[in-house]
Amino acid sequence: MPGGEQGPTAAARSLAELVTDLKYRGIEYPVEAYRIYSFLTRVAGEMRTALTPWQAFETRNS
Repeated sequence: MPGGEQGPTAAARSLAELVTDLKYRGIEYPVEAYRIYSFLTRVAGEMRTALTPWQAFETRNS
């Protein structure tokens, strides 16, 4: 990923930026809302999958 940030950190930052943009810009069309909901649901699942091994690693090494 350009800029050096990768993985869960970059995904979390992108998600936060998207949510902030939506909060202030709003959603113009219902189909757009459904697409965004679907995207956020998929990203949340991918983040959970990506973070689970990392959390297990940190728990073992704490």
